Amino acid sequence: EVPEKFAAMEAPDLTDKDRIEAGKKAYASSCAGCHGEAGKGDGKYAAKMDPKPTDLTSAEFQDAVTDQYILWRIKTGDEGYAGEGKSKMKSKGSASDNDLWELTAFVRSLKPAKVEPLSHDEMESLMDDLKAEWKKVQAATSAKDKDKGAAAADKIAELSDKLMGYDGNVRGGDHDGEKVRDQADWKKFAEDFKAAAEEYSKLAKAGEWAKAGDAQPNIGDGCGNCHDVYKKKRR
Repeated sequence: EVPEKFAAMEAPDLTDKDRIEAGKKAYASSCAGCHGEAGKGDGKYAAKMDPKPTDLTSAEFQDAVTDQYILWRIKTGDEGYAGEGKSKMKSKGSASDNDLWELTAFVRSLKPAKVEPLSHDEMESLMDDLKAEWKKVQAATSAKDKDKGAAAADKIAELSDKLMGYDGNVRGGDHDGEKVRDQADWKKFAEDFKAAAEEYSKLAKAGEWAKAGDAQPNIGDGCGNCHDVYKKKRR
């Protein structure tokens, strides 16, 4: 249970992009070693820890705790959320409230978005939308138009979240009849596709066209890698 003095704290806007970005930087230097770069509990020290670091991207974790709980645990450390064991989460007792809220904001940003089921017809429509944005990225790269390039890549990243909800079934193989959206490789393809679009967008916004040109094919490859596996396996 969260101590009263922490429970009474009023959280600032934890969706503020600057606050999240500041928290992300602090997380990378102080937390990623255990919780992993993406917050999945798979940091380089995780294998030797008992209990294992919490998967901060887990909906179960995110729904179970309050903002004040997260801040409290960051500040005091102790056993953390995962349970009893030998491992202790290091405290950040000397950090300011502002720094703690920045870290809390980043942790909250890891909460998985709620994904609506996507029918076969909706999936086909989504593919058309993604192809249209991909063509815009290609054109913008050729023209070195950072506004259009970044906007198209940002749209691809936004649309890619919908892939997680595809309601089709796997056809054939060991996972015949299972939902495509439940397959680990499908999730990985979608995550990599989104990450490639986000990386291109960042480079386009900075006007780093040599790097953006190198990054652009990764978006197409991300889409193609998934098609190679699932084009004949989904329905």
